[in-house]
Amino acid sequence: MPKNTFNYTTSDLRNPRGSNSLSSRAMFYQRSLYKEAIYPVGAPAPLDTWYRSSLYGKIDRIQNSITLKERRLKPLPDSSELAIDFVVDCFSNFKAHMQKAAITGKLNTTTDGHLRDIKVAHGWRSAHKIYSSYIDSLFGVFIGNYMTTRHNDVKDFPTFVPIMKEFLKTTAAKIPVTKTNYMLTPYVNQHVSGLMIDISNLDAGNDSQKYKKFISNPNFDTYRTCAKNFGFLVDKNMPWILTFDLFSKKAKELMIPLSPAPYLTPANFFTKYYSPVWQDDILKFKTIFRTFYNQYINLIPFYEEIIHPCIECPHKTEIIQHDRFFTTYEGVRDSISDLDWIKFYIEIREIEAHGTSLNKDLIMRRAKEIYNVVPNMRLSPLNNALSYVNDIYRNYIYQPTYATMLLRELST
Repeated sequence: MPKNTFNYTTSDLRNPRGSNSLSSRAMFYQRSLYKEAIYPVGAPAPLDTWYRSSLYGKIDRIQNSITLKERRLKPLPDSSELAIDFVVDCFSNFKAHMQKAAITGKLNTTTDGHLRDIKVAHGWRSAHKIYSSYIDSLFGVFIGNYMTTRHNDVKDFPTFVPIMKEFLKTTAAKIPVTKTNYMLTPYVNQHVSGLMIDISNLDAGNDSQKYKKFISNPNFDTYRTCAKNFGFLVDKNMPWILTFDLFSKKAKELMIPLSPAPYLTPANFFTKYYSPVWQDDILKFKTIFRTFYNQYINLIPFYEEIIHPCIECPHKTEIIQHDRFFTTYEGVRDSISDLDWIKFYIEIREIEAHGTSLNKDLIMRRAKEIYNVVPNMRLSPLNNALSYVNDIYRNYIYQPTYATMLLRELST
């Protein structure tokens, strides 16, 4: 077992005081205390979404960013909250088991009710809504800051396109603008997976509440053991969150009778329940370009042109206002070709990767070849090319893969 960072006192162990209001020095001490000494050791091991598994449920087995197919959701018991279908079934069984344990005297009924009367506080959250809200916030930055001195450069949608591209490139250097990479940021929590269920609304930053309401509760060991028996892991840093333990032996036993035929396996699960985000990246961009432009001209419907009406009077000028006109999906399609989108996508992914040694011209040439050849007939020519680009720029978080060879080849 690794040595603790500090020598914690008995008082520390009984009274963790970690919170986000502490000084950086005090916070480091308290967070180290909780991480190393507060959560009970031994089986069943918790899920550590803060330090070890921050992308659990947000990426598939080959580390594509993924979003849940919403038709796989169903309501949680006694709640309007949602989760994946078989997760709901397993949670319903767990909830009933804990209620029975309380009735039959197997739980301490004189303590806080969180761990004997299990209730749903939160379930699935929509990645689409989270990303859309982020994009909406960017429009305020675009109109309020970025366009301040550029208004007369925009005469129509074609003249808007290069300005919008540069804005997104500037933004991508700070925060990802592709949904693929935005999904990997802390701004998108793991509830988008449909695998997580909260049974409380406690503050994740308050270690004292975690200890008093959960860890020191005499029912806590029963709670985490029973959760494991019904396919769930308790979150180490937020012990009121239960996450379905995909592909564990117990989880697979529970999923077989609950899942539709053919039965779910690690090989087919993500295909059945999730979609790779990269497939929608350009579609999202098309919508963003159209929406930003139309919102912009709705606010500023005219541009000004300065003319010299009299040749004999060169110092005399006149300002003429011209209408801007809204664009449509067809207007976007006619203004930006598929190959333009591919080039822009490569540029954005390169920026979001914070610069690489890859040969971008070679990537573009190969993407164009793939676009023309269409090796996967189930995908459009554009998505064939984007699949290749995604494979190159995919952020391999956990371990090297075959992509290492591709990256080495493309850097030469």
